[in-house]
Amino acid sequence: VLVMPHHGKYLAILPSLLTRIGCTTAIISCGENTYGHPDARTLALLKSRGIPFFITREKGAVGFLWKENRWEVKQNGKDHF
Repeated sequence: VLVMPHHGKYLAILPSLLTRIGCTTAIISCGENTYGHPDARTLALLKSRGIPFFITREKGAVGFLWKENRWEVKQNGKDHF
């Protein structure tokens, strides 16, 4: 699991970073902003590699629970705090 750098801003090193770490899931921590985060290129890169991602602005807090020998994604929902 990778927490994407800088709120999902696109960085030229992202493709090699994803390859090197073997990322299978990504979290993008960001709220409403005027900077364009997360960047559409970052989302396209994750989609093109088949990496599921969760954006906290849309899904709220994201956590992981070890269950039956695998990780299960738990989303709290952004309106449940």
